[in-house]
Amino acid sequence: MSTLLRSILTPAALTRLAVGWVTFLAVLAAGPLLAPPVPTPLLIGALLVIIAVILLCAFGVVGEAEHLARRLGDPYGSLVLTLS
Repeated sequence: MSTLLRSILTPAALTRLAVGWVTFLAVLAAGPLLAPPVPTPLLIGALLVIIAVILLCAFGVVGEAEHLARRLGDPYGSLVLTLS
């Protein structure tokens, strides 16, 4: 793997990516289990896990956008941060 690719695909970035996809596949597989009526504790637990994964992935995107913005400088860096 090249040095540039290693700097982009850090272990933290790969972990966030894997957590996001594994959670997505788990929700797809557990879809029939979440059909109404769902017990309240199960519903709350599922929603908390989904929200936590969304936040983890969103903050990962913002972190990567900050690195890219530093490399691009103004005005493109500000545009990248705005779009992220």
